[in-house]
Amino acid sequence: MPAIRRELPDGSLFDWSVMTRALAAEHPWWPPGERHGYHAVTFGWLVGEVLRRATGRTVRELVQDLGIAGLSVGLIGNGPVRDVLPPEPHGPLPRMPATGLTVKAFANPAEQLTPGLPNTARWRAAEIPAANVHAHARALATLYGELLTWPKLAEMIEPRSAGHDEVLGSETRFGLGFMLANPTRPFSPNPRAFGHSGSGGALAFADPDEGFAFAFTPSRTLLTPAGPDPRWPALVEPLYRR
Repeated sequence: MPAIRRELPDGSLFDWSVMTRALAAEHPWWPPGERHGYHAVTFGWLVGEVLRRATGRTVRELVQDLGIAGLSVGLIGNGPVRDVLPPEPHGPLPRMPATGLTVKAFANPAEQLTPGLPNTARWRAAEIPAANVHAHARALATLYGELLTWPKLAEMIEPRSAGHDEVLGSETRFGLGFMLANPTRPFSPNPRAFGHSGSGGALAFADPDEGFAFAFTPSRTLLTPAGPDPRWPALVEPLYRR
C-alpha cells in the first residue's frame, strides 16, 4: 500500500482522517507477499492508525512517552529549529521509474512537492509520522541506541522483504519497520545494521554487532543519484575503524 490511486484534494496531507480513510478504501498494488516497494509516506498512517486503535494514543503521544529530549512528531513547543536549506545537486539526479505507482507514492497528495514545505508552520504543526519527525542527531542516536537493548531486536531486524523495489526501481531490504543496509543505501558494511536514510542525506541507524548508534541530520540537503550521500563515508567509516 505505498500509494493511493485516486488524486487527493488539497489539504489531505495534513488531515489524518482523510489519509487513513483513503488507505482503508484502497486495494493493494500487488498480491501481498509477492513483491515489495518503499512506503515513503503511507507507512506512517498505516502503522499509526493501528497504534491509535490499539492504544488509544496517537503516534505523536507515543513518541512523547519515550521521553527523549529533542524528538517529536511535528514540532512541539517553541524549541529552536533550523530551516532546511534548499537542496544542492550532487552528480546526476536520480532516475526513478516514472510509473504511476512511483509518482503517486511521492506526489499524491501533491502538497508533498511544495518547495520549502518543511519550513512552514503548517508542516511543523502536522502529524505525519513517516515524514515530519523533528529531531536533532543526538536524539535520533539515543532512540536507536535504546533499540539495541530491545528484547525483540533479533526479530525486528530479520529481513522480511528484499530485492527489486517496485517504487524506487532499485534493490532494497527491510525488516519490521526498519530499512536494512542495502545496495541502494549502503549506510553500513554490516547487513544487520538497521535504520533509515532520509530525504536530502539525513541518516540514522544502529549496528547491533558493533554496539553503536549513529545519526546525521544536515540542514543543507543534497540531491544525489541513487546510492549513499557523499558526506556519509567520512562520518561512518571511522566508526568501523575503532
